[in-house]
Amino acid sequence: MLLEEKKSKKEKHNITKQILEKKIIPFCTAEYKEDAITELNIIHANKDGFITIATKPKEGTYSQWHVEFEEFIPKVQNFMKTDNVYISMNSFYTTQRRLTTIRHLNCFWVDLDYYKVNEFKDKTTEEMINLLREKNLFEKTGEPSFFIDSGHGMYIVWLIKDCSKQMVAFWQVIQNKIFEIFETFGADNNALDVTRVLKLAGTVHGETKRRARFIYNSQKEFRFEQEKEEIRIYTIQELGDKLLDKLPFDKVEWNKLKAKKRKTKAEKAKCRTISMFNLHTLNYARMNDILKLIELRQGKCNDYRELMCFLYRYYSCCFLKDTEQALRQALEINNLFTEPLGCEEVIKATESATAAYELWLKTFNEYMELNEKPNIVQYFRKKGCYIYSNKKLIELLKILEEEMVSLETIINTKEKNRRNKDYRNEWNKSNFKKKRRNENGFTMREQAKEDKIKQIEELFNKGLKQNEIAEIVGLNKSGVSRYIKQIKQNNIEKVVLENIETNNLELNEMFKRVDTTDVEVVIC
Repeated sequence: MLLEEKKSKKEKHNITKQILEKKIIPFCTAEYKEDAITELNIIHANKDGFITIATKPKEGTYSQWHVEFEEFIPKVQNFMKTDNVYISMNSFYTTQRRLTTIRHLNCFWVDLDYYKVNEFKDKTTEEMINLLREKNLFEKTGEPSFFIDSGHGMYIVWLIKDCSKQMVAFWQVIQNKIFEIFETFGADNNALDVTRVLKLAGTVHGETKRRARFIYNSQKEFRFEQEKEEIRIYTIQELGDKLLDKLPFDKVEWNKLKAKKRKTKAEKAKCRTISMFNLHTLNYARMNDILKLIELRQGKCNDYRELMCFLYRYYSCCFLKDTEQALRQALEINNLFTEPLGCEEVIKATESATAAYELWLKTFNEYMELNEKPNIVQYFRKKGCYIYSNKKLIELLKILEEEMVSLETIINTKEKNRRNKDYRNEWNKSNFKKKRRNENGFTMREQAKEDKIKQIEELFNKGLKQNEIAEIVGLNKSGVSRYIKQIKQNNIEKVVLENIETNNLELNEMFKRVDTTDVEVVIC
C-alpha cells in the first residue's frame, strides 16, 4: 500500500507527464515540429513497446514518462517550448527504462561533443560532418543514417532493423567500437548504454537556447534538408562485420572444435579469444537472473537486498562500462523490493562495486595484452577480481532448485544436466524420426531386404539355380527358396492387377460405344 501511495504521489508531480497531458497546446513553428516527428517516425514507427520521454528544465529536476508511439505523436507540439527534452533511442516492453526491459534495438549512435576539443570548438555541425568524411571515418563505420545538431554538439545515428533484445550484448560491443573510432573528436563515453535518452530534434537546448535540428545525410555537397535521400538502414550483422574483428571460426567449425578433446596450442588460444565475448554476455545474463530472482520471490528479499543491489551494480559496470549508469540501475532495482532500502543505504552497500569494476577493467586490459593467454577465470581470480561461481551465488542468495528452472545461468550441475538431457532427448527424437526412413520410405532394415530381393530376382531371371544364388547372396537355400516364392507371388499379383486394369479399360471403351438409355441394370 505504501508503495502504491508513493508511486501515485510521484506521478502527480511528474513534469513530463504534466506536459504530455496539457490541454492548451503551445504555438510553434511547423519546421520544429516536423523535425521532431521526422526523427520519431524514422526511429520508432511501426514498432510496439514504450518510448521514454524525459525533461530536465533549467530550474527543475529530471523526470521521465513512458508512452507508446501512436500516443506520443499527437502530443509532440506540447514539448516544443520546453527546454531539454529527450527521447529514448530504443523502446521498452514495460513502462520502465531498464537494460533488462529492452523491446526493440533501433539504432547505434555517437554523442559527439566536438566543442570540448580545442581544434573543433568553433566549427558548425555541417563543417564537422565534412571533416569526419574527409578523414574517412564513415568508411570504417558505414555511412550514417542521419545526423542531429543537438544545439550543443551533434548525434550521429546508424539505424538497424530486425534486432530484438536477445542481441543486447552484441549491440553493446558494436556501440563501444563506434565510440572508440570517434573518441578523439569528442565522443561522450557516458552516452553508450542501450537505455540512453538523447535530445529530441526540434526542441530547445537549455544552455545555448538553440533548437536541435534533424539533418539528412545527403552526399550532394551537403545541401542539407533539400536533398532528402533514402534513409540508410543496416542489419546488426552488417555493422558487426564492418566494425569487429572476424572470429577465428564460423559456427560449424567452432562446434567441431568444442567437441574435440585434444586441442593444439593455436586452437586453445583462439578459444580464449572467443571466450572474451562469452564473458561479456555472461555479465548481462547475470543481471537478468538477479531481476528474475526478485520477480520469483515477489520482491520479498529482505535478507538479500544489499547483496542483490551490489551484484547488479557490479555486473552493470562490467557490461555497460559506465559507473554512473550502473548506480542508477542499482537504485531502480532497489525499488522492486517490497521494502526498499533508502538511497543512501543502496549507495553505501554497493560503493565497493565501482572499485571492483575498476580492478576488473584493469585486469581485463592486462589480459588482452598477453601474447600467451592463460585460463581467464584463474587469471582474474589471481588478480583479486570478483569472479563468482554459480555454486557461490547459489549459496549466497539461497537459490532453490525450483527457482533455478527459471534462471539463465545461475544453476547447479543437476539443473544443467537436466537441461542438457532434455535438449538431447528432443534432438535425438526429431533427428531419429528424420533419419529412420530414407527417400523411399524404408528403414535401413527394410531397404536391405528390398535390395536382397532385387538381387535374387535378377540372378533367378538369369537362370541360376537356388544353391548358386544362395552362395552369391550369402543365404541358405531355404531362405533363397522363400524369397523366390515371394517374388513369384508378387509377379502373379502384378500380372492380375495389370489384367484387371486392361479389362476395365476395354469395358469402358465398350460402354462408350453402346447406347445405355434403355438398358435396365439388375444387380444380383
